Amino acid sequence: MYNLRYHIASLVAVFLALSIGLLLGTVVVERGVLTNQGTQIVKDLQKEFDDLRKDNADLRAGLERDRLFAADAVPKLLTGALEGQTVLVVTNSGRADGLTATVEAIEQAGARALVITAESPGFGVDELDPEALAAALSASSGEETTVSASTTSDSIFAVAEALAREWTTEDENRPVTELLVSAGQIGMESVDGTVTIAGMAVLASWNDTADAVGMALASRLAERGIPVIGVEAASHVSGVAQAATAAGLSAVDDVTSPQGAVSLVWVLSGRATGYFGVREGAEKAYPSLSGVVEQP
Repeated sequence: MYNLRYHIASLVAVFLALSIGLLLGTVVVERGVLTNQGTQIVKDLQKEFDDLRKDNADLRAGLERDRLFAADAVPKLLTGALEGQTVLVVTNSGRADGLTATVEAIEQAGARALVITAESPGFGVDELDPEALAAALSASSGEETTVSASTTSDSIFAVAEALAREWTTEDENRPVTELLVSAGQIGMESVDGTVTIAGMAVLASWNDTADAVGMALASRLAERGIPVIGVEAASHVSGVAQAATAAGLSAVDDVTSPQGAVSLVWVLSGRATGYFGVREGAEKAYPSLSGVVEQP
């Protein structure tokens, strides 16, 4: 006879079999669902990849069109903008970022780029013999000048003032310039003593800090109505653009780009002022070009 224990065992076996069956069925179903989901995910990823590849191809084509347009348009925007002028370009030894692009833009605009290269910070003013510097400053200004070896800041401003005067007057008497050249503190090409500058681009920087004399000279020239601009390349933050804007001067931080070249020349030609470029703090990417193209 079957007893209660047998019935209980039978029921347990039945429920166990049902549970195992349900579990196996669920696994099979889930595997099927997962397989379907996996297939759909692969399809979605493939579509997204194809879309991205198309977008990249479109972007490359667009960039190439922009490059060709800039190559054609920028020379037309620059040509003649600085015709016959001389622009002072102040840089420092070992600096390459932005210098070539600056000189090329100035020359493309029809001007001569007169490059002055500082061989040490502050044009080496603190390394000059105080008596020789005092004599040069006196000869430059026509007034008796004394120099204290302990007040470098005063010497910096005095030298900047003298250089600004020497390069904005048609006078071959340029004693401070000659002292700096003869002392090996600045390098520059031989130039007619009567040449005067019509603009200045300053790139000189040491350890990402704008050169003190370079910036002081820029400020002194700006006070005389000469267009000046602090210049950087987008590849390196030299501190010049920030120092220029802090001094109330114009700046460009992407001079190696077509927009940067236009910004540089527009400022030097007196057509624009401000901070142009791509970094935080820039007012615009480039100056307004409205009214530039003459209508036939």
